[in-house]
Parts: sequence; structure tokens; C-alpha cells
Amino acid sequence: MRMLRMALVLCAGMAPATAAAAEAWPTRPIKLVVPFSAAGTADLLARLVADRLGPVLGQPVVVEHRPGAGGIVGQEQVARASPDGYTLVVSSLGSFIISPVFTPVPFDPFRDFTHIAYLGGQPVALFANKDLPLRTLSDLVAHAKSRPGAVTYATISIGSQTQLLNEQFQAQAGIKMTHVPYRGAGQIVTDVLGGHIATGITALAAVSGQVSSGAVRGLAIASEKRLPAYPDLPTYVEQADGSRVGGYQSIMFVPTAPPASAGPAASTGPAASTGLGGYYRAGSDHRKDGQAVGW
Repeated sequence: MRMLRMALVLCAGMAPATAAAAEAWPTRPIKLVVPFSAAGTADLLARLVADRLGPVLGQPVVVEHRPGAGGIVGQEQVARASPDGYTLVVSSLGSFIISPVFTPVPFDPFRDFTHIAYLGGQPVALFANKDLPLRTLSDLVAHAKSRPGAVTYATISIGSQTQLLNEQFQAQAGIKMTHVPYRGAGQIVTDVLGGHIATGITALAAVSGQVSSGAVRGLAIASEKRLPAYPDLPTYVEQADGSRVGGYQSIMFVPTAPPASAGPAASTGPAASTGLGGYYRAGSDHRKDGQAVGW
């Protein structure tokens, strides 16, 4: 029933204005754009949404990756798409709200998109290559102080939530690390595993398997308390006084229709009440406790 309610909101918010056209939607596959590379949190969420939404709508929901510029490339493609309900995007709150502060973007995050669903949030995790002498934040601070600027950390883009969290940590700890922006979390995990980057900071879902297996070493999680599924992964809060709690927040958008043809779309607003986010929460053990506090 939750997915059915989601489908009804999508139909009301994205279909053309006439009753006949609305009844016909959808008549062809729907494209769900992920503006980051594969194997990251946005990709995992998009595939979960596509698997559940497609059978309800009676049309395939096809995930398409358009990475680049911290999500801006894919989001611009969606902003320019026809507002007919056949192009959606799953992205992070940071790429819509924070990144445009640092980088001029070819779209207006509020004017050019209709925000239709909050899919979920989760804490981010800081992790390191397992061969480095790092087990805690204190170890990282000592390591970075002994070699200013030489210790690297990777995030999904310049101006991302994860970069801001780590920059705040550096300021509090009095250290200097070098930021290396990537196109997606999957490649960050691969390069930390391979020793090409010392540390990475991503949404926990993107690295949970590697942290659990010991393939990488989890140093800290940005939640208010430790998570039951990861009892050995300490929080920033318990290791560093005054650290903020932050998380990856996922939203689904569609391009906004022109006012003259928007019809009922103008009054639908966000569809967080549809409960779609519950599927993500229920399917992720690490979401049972410690939900991230938004930025």
C-alpha cells in the first residue's frame, strides 16, 4: 500500500494536466537518473526504488548513471528534460543545497525541480586503508600532524556534506589533510582498499561490507551513538568533543512543469508521507538506530 500511495502521488504530480492523458501515464519506461557513479548510496537507493516502483506502475523504471561535477551533470540533464513524468533523479540533499554555494550550477534547485519524496537518511563513516597505523581518530590526528597535508581523504565531490564534515573535524583537531574529490562512493572504497587514498568518508551503506569484513578500517561514524550492527565503530561525538552529527540525505526529484501546464502538480509538494523511505529503512540493519541528524 505504501508503494501504491507513492505511485498515486507520482501520477498526480507528474502526469499531464488533462484527465485522458493522466489516465494513460505511464505508457513507456521511466528513466531514473543517478548523478553519481555506480555502487554508491544513490545508486543503491535508485535500484531499490526502481525494483519496487516498476511493478506498481506497470512500466520498467530504468536506472541511468550520469556522474560528474558532484552530481551537477546528471541534475542538469534532468532539469532540462521534459516535465512529463518520464525522467526522475535520485540525489543527495548536499548536491542540491550545498554544492551550488561553492560552484555555479546551470539550474535552480528549487525552481527547476519538484521534490516528490524523501527516501531516507543515514550516517556517514570515515574509514582508512587497513595497512595504515590508524584505528581511532586520535591515531589519525597524530598521523596527520606528523605529515601536514600529506594524508589524503576522499569524498564524492567538492562542497559535499562529507567534505564539510571532514573540514570541520580538521579545524577542530588542528590538522591539515588533502581533499581528493571523486565521482562516486564506489571508486572511493576501491581506492582506499588499494592504498591509493589514505582515507575516505562516505555514506555508511557504500562501505558497510568492507568495514564489517575488516577490508578497510572504520575510524568513526557521524551518528549520535554507536549502531547495533556496528558496535565496534565509534562515533565522532565520543572521540572528538564538539563534533557535529551529519548524514547523507536522499531525495527524489522530477523536472518542474511550466506553471501553465502544471495542473495538479503545483499543489502536490513533497511526498515524504508516502512512506517510500520505509522500504530503505526496513532493508538496512544500520538504520534501526542512530538516524543521522540533517545538516
